[in-house]
Amino acid sequence: MQLGELTDADSPKLRDPRKTIRRSSVESSETSYSLFLPGHKGNRFFDGNTIIIPKNDKSYDPHSCFLQYLSSRDQKFPLLSPLWLRDDGGIPTRSWFTR
Repeated sequence: MQLGELTDADSPKLRDPRKTIRRSSVESSETSYSLFLPGHKGNRFFDGNTIIIPKNDKSYDPHSCFLQYLSSRDQKFPLLSPLWLRDDGGIPTRSWFTR
């Protein structure tokens, strides 16, 4: 996944809610988690892809960090549909992320 797939465009005119990853697309298990990437420039038919991230038994495990994020996000913004949210409930933009 690239930054443009995880964030909104800086310009409101370029934002497309059909490309926003939804919280409801996330599935988690003991061994992995997955999410649906609805459309991106590498997929010319925009039919989307499921991204599967396996649990890592090494020193760094993104699985537990992601579950902590989900718990915090769901507690604070249970009714908002985008997966990635800032502390104020807004979708992160490219410039916000790079700052």
